[in-house]
Amino acid sequence: MRKVRFAIIAAVCSLIAGLCFIWAYSLELEHRANRLVRVCYEFSERGGPPSLEEIRNVFGSDLQQLGPCSNDGCGYEVNVSNGLLHAFQFVPYTNLRTQFWEEKGVMQSNSVYFYTMPHGMVDVLVKYCRACDPPNMYPYETASSSFTGYVEIDLSAPEIARKKAFGMNTACLTRWGGCDSTAQLLPTVWQKAGQNTVRSIIPNREGFFDLLQMK
Repeated sequence: MRKVRFAIIAAVCSLIAGLCFIWAYSLELEHRANRLVRVCYEFSERGGPPSLEEIRNVFGSDLQQLGPCSNDGCGYEVNVSNGLLHAFQFVPYTNLRTQFWEEKGVMQSNSVYFYTMPHGMVDVLVKYCRACDPPNMYPYETASSSFTGYVEIDLSAPEIARKKAFGMNTACLTRWGGCDSTAQLLPTVWQKAGQNTVRSIIPNREGFFDLLQMK
């Protein structure tokens, strides 16, 4: 009887320890994801591109070079995924990563990719130039809930456009059951319109943000 009681206590303690670990891991995962999004947003607020040294100072060892540099330039990436939670089948695999592209010593762009399995993906591109392209998105009408959503801004984009572009729902990485559509990944740009469809919630003219109508 004493052995049974000990086994029960040990099992309960193991369960509590496991739940505490998952809770702490989830908090750290969301913290890293929110920091990634925040830093990329802050870089987009500036009048010019960040330097590689600045990016390294912010992300430290999390920043990895994407292979050797080529004549076209050099790529760098920061990757955040919920692989451990997915391994325990708590959530579908979800990945958030950002890539910086440098040419001739000058950062040209920053892309933020956010996707979840089996479908749902967002691609946000920030061009480190001023007035090169107005804020735009695709698709801008009703579309399948499994589409890949694309948003593009540059350094001259107003604050409201930047906030829409960087409104990633990072809770998708840790939420029980995860997220099942692009609309849930970036709810500041799209929302569900039906069981298998989504629609843009940003006023636009064939994909270009209608800044005068945005609040």
